[in-house]
Amino acid sequence: MRVLIADDDCVSRHLLEKALTDWGYETEPAADGDEAWRVLLNDQAPPLVILDWTLPGLDGPEICRRIRHSAGLNYSYVLVVAAHATKQNLLDAFEAGADDFVAMPCDLDELQARVRAGERIVNLQTESTVALNSLRKQATHDSLTGALNRSAIMRELNRELVRAGRMGSPVGVILIDVDHFKGVNDNYGHLAGDQVLSQIVTRMASCIRSYELIGRFGGDELLVVLSNCDFDTIQTVGERLRETVSDRKFEIPGAKITVTMTLGGAVAASARQMSQADLLELADTALYRAKQEGRNRLVIADPTELAPINASAGDSGQ
Repeated sequence: MRVLIADDDCVSRHLLEKALTDWGYETEPAADGDEAWRVLLNDQAPPLVILDWTLPGLDGPEICRRIRHSAGLNYSYVLVVAAHATKQNLLDAFEAGADDFVAMPCDLDELQARVRAGERIVNLQTESTVALNSLRKQATHDSLTGALNRSAIMRELNRELVRAGRMGSPVGVILIDVDHFKGVNDNYGHLAGDQVLSQIVTRMASCIRSYELIGRFGGDELLVVLSNCDFDTIQTVGERLRETVSDRKFEIPGAKITVTMTLGGAVAASARQMSQADLLELADTALYRAKQEGRNRLVIADPTELAPINASAGDSGQ
């Protein structure tokens, strides 16, 4: 584990570096408070910090306060050291956000025990963060495909519509149905069907922007939410999604198969003009028409006519 040592006394700093290295830690020195703060702003900042109470530039208490008040920083365990420790200094250090306080000179065995305690707390914090992130992902993502689950994609769509109403920007959705997916399950088994559906989401995710979202709407239906998306954009994105699935065969146990998708798109100019339910109903109507016209195609609904118009088509008769 890496340890930041912030101390303006070079002799004291070198002694701490040697001791920590002997105990198996990797050290990163800083000669003043400003340098220490720059190190802590890095994404890969050391999680353990030994901080002198008095430093040129930013002092120990100020760095502690900044660490605790900066939500974007990774968790750091802060051990404050002071050459002239008083009860008030100790109280001020803990009030500023320090985790531990040591009066120097300190017995090295005691210091090692305190650093080891800090390491255990950092490890517990890391494990808790990993577990929390895993639970959060399980609550919001489909376990098979990794796409957002229905509840999560609906929340994101509602958030985009609210933002669109505030900013006056359009929101697009594409409702997608995998063509003849039941036949894949019937002919090759449900495990093969699961693999195909998972690969479809992976291919789709590779050809949209990182802030555009894919959700599993139900069964073999998928929903894509596109922010700041007009009719031309939704046509371009929809065709790209359709082609990335149909243009390359899917490898499943014992076979290579072609899979196509049918897509229905719709655009809301703002949340004031169209509700979430109306937007999805419009996309669903466009999807139904695309199926009637032969599948493997994109149809975009025209909200001004309240009826879908054919935006583009692939091969018919799929």
